[in-house]
Amino acid sequence: SKKFFLALPAFMLAGLLAACGTVETEQQPTDTEQPSPEEPTDTPVETDESGIVEEEPSKAETTGQLIESDEQFYDMYVLPGFQLEAEEPGKDALLWEQDSSVFMRIETFTTDAIEFEQAEAALIETLTASNPDAEMTEAAAPQGVKFLNSVAYEIPTSEGKVTGVVYEKEKLIVRLTIFDNATANATADFIDMGGTIDRP
Repeated sequence: SKKFFLALPAFMLAGLLAACGTVETEQQPTDTEQPSPEEPTDTPVETDESGIVEEEPSKAETTGQLIESDEQFYDMYVLPGFQLEAEEPGKDALLWEQDSSVFMRIETFTTDAIEFEQAEAALIETLTASNPDAEMTEAAAPQGVKFLNSVAYEIPTSEGKVTGVVYEKEKLIVRLTIFDNATANATADFIDMGGTIDRP
């Protein structure tokens, strides 16, 4: 019976060592698998950093026709029912075909020729001259990643309203003057088309 009691601690010790070995063996795969959950987290970050924000095309870009100016060095998308014509040197007119008194005057400049603030000041002067007795208010200007700067103003007239827009893209400043009335109500379409102006 003494041999039995002497053997018991040795048996328990062997069992304890075996149990410890089992725990270590079970923990090893866990240690080796720890890096794997981190691997998928790297992919979305890289994708987000390299991703490009793409804007939805406008109404003019999806349903209009790309037209090149004969008078100035640019092209633009023109919606059905409108026609682009040269007005005078350095200026074009985008006419509403149903009534030529509804139109948008288009002037384009390089950023070397004029500053954005100068174009805006000239626009405000033009609008004020349209109706010196009326109050000029801010309007919705073209928005998007391609526009570096943009402003818009409007003023009521006896015929309807005159809206002016100035915006800046890379190396390009565009000044738009829109003459609209309640019948045509085409200001939003004019601004949409005007916003597509770009150097070819």
